[in-house]
Amino acid sequence: MTPPNPQDLPLRDIHLPAPVPWWPPAPGWWLLAALLAAMLAGALWYWHRYRKRAPLRAALKELNAIEQAFETKADPLDCAQALSNLLRRVVLYDSGNAKAAVVGEQWAAVVEARAGGLLSDELRELLFVAPYSPRSAAALPAAAFRNAFETLPKLFAPRPARGDTSGTGTR
Repeated sequence: MTPPNPQDLPLRDIHLPAPVPWWPPAPGWWLLAALLAAMLAGALWYWHRYRKRAPLRAALKELNAIEQAFETKADPLDCAQALSNLLRRVVLYDSGNAKAAVVGEQWAAVVEARAGGLLSDELRELLFVAPYSPRSAAALPAAAFRNAFETLPKLFAPRPARGDTSGTGTR
């Protein structure tokens, strides 16, 4: 038998598939988009937190310099005055100029309230007696600086917004 002529067979030409549509994307692209969105949200959160904590980092750096000066036997009166000024600036920065004129026991109460009751007797003396008394400044213990490192971040801690009595609000 002779082979049939290809022209006589009922065959059609090769058909290419339809082009792949760009929408909707495959599940992998959805996962990639979700991952990128999560990474962007995380980066924005971290940047916001980093910028918000910049004053705390600067205050801790300055407190570290004051402590180093105290440990290298610099003038204790200067160290006490510098630490007192630093904590006053922190409270004024965080609460505005409303507390600028407060002195003495009122100032002690403001710092105590902002620190959540963390002021030790040594730090209390360092803040309210030593800056004005060279004899008290000369007797400063190193524990006062350790307490200052614990207290300083509490001075920056968020507190309830005005009018918020639930204690869950932020500034």
